[in-house]
Parts: sequence; C-alpha cells; structure tokens
Amino acid sequence: MDEKDDKRDTDLRCEVEPQITAVRQIVLDKERHLIGQAQLDLLRQTRSLAEVGQILERERQGNWFGEVDLNAVIWLLDIVVRS
Repeated sequence: MDEKDDKRDTDLRCEVEPQITAVRQIVLDKERHLIGQAQLDLLRQTRSLAEVGQILERERQGNWFGEVDLNAVIWLLDIVVRS
C-alpha cells in the first residue's frame, strides 16, 4: 500500500505543479496590469495638477496686470484732475 500511496502522491504532484505555475503566472500578470494602471492614473493626476497650476499661474499674472493697469489709470486720473 505504501508504494501505491507514493505513486499516487507523485502522480498528483505532477498534475498540481503545472496548475500552480499557471495560477502564479495569472496572478503575476494581473499584478503587473494593476501596477501599470496605477502608474497611468498617477501620470494622469500629475498632468492634471500641472494643468491646474498653469491655469492658476496665468490667472494670477492676469490679475497682477489688471491691478497694475487699474493703478496706472487711477494715477493718470489723479494727474488730470489736479491739472
């Protein structure tokens, strides 16, 4: 009986090992896919934040020019009124 049990164990091992290898490969493939997706999401978020930063920078520069122009107009009006 021991020899039969050993043979069954050996046969079972020959059947199970390839299945374990296949499952391991599937898991690794899914992990790689998830890591790739996470990296793409991070890249998209970074790009989106950079665009928001550029928009805010342009708005800040535009507001600064508007304030300078408004100050210049007030200064010129003051000169005209005093004349």
